[in-house]
Amino acid sequence: MFFLAFACVAPASASSLPVPVAVQRQIQRRVGQTYRWVPMFVPDGEAYGRWERAPHGNGFSIFFNRRGGPTDDLIFNVAPIGSCGSQFGPTMRTFNLRGLKVHWSATYEDQQAWRCVTSGGVRFAVWATQAHPGAGNPRSRRALDLARVVASAEPVR
Repeated sequence: MFFLAFACVAPASASSLPVPVAVQRQIQRRVGQTYRWVPMFVPDGEAYGRWERAPHGNGFSIFFNRRGGPTDDLIFNVAPIGSCGSQFGPTMRTFNLRGLKVHWSATYEDQQAWRCVTSGGVRFAVWATQAHPGAGNPRSRRALDLARVVASAEPVR
């Protein structure tokens, strides 16, 4: 005789989403269908601040603020790209999260994580950046969290 154990994961409530449902509806109305992706995870302490469409094209950015810290601390982006990864520079670390390959790199001023997505025959990038003075550490919790933001991105439904 044996027993099967099932782990039930409840869907996130609307109030626990990093991007409020009302904002997701705005994105649905104002951004091309292919590019309507939002993060389902942001690190503790980050709160939704605002979003804006790219001045030209279908891309957009979502800005998060650290409570008690700088505004626009974390920026999530979706935009069409030419060659995936070429605009981000060399990969310093690759994370495999949720079965997705997420690249990470850092400069002296900031760090970024990105992945390339193909949807509806269109190739685009989903990426997040965060200001962090000093050389970024690819093994840090901050690097992992940034990669998790990118890996958590899902289409707005």
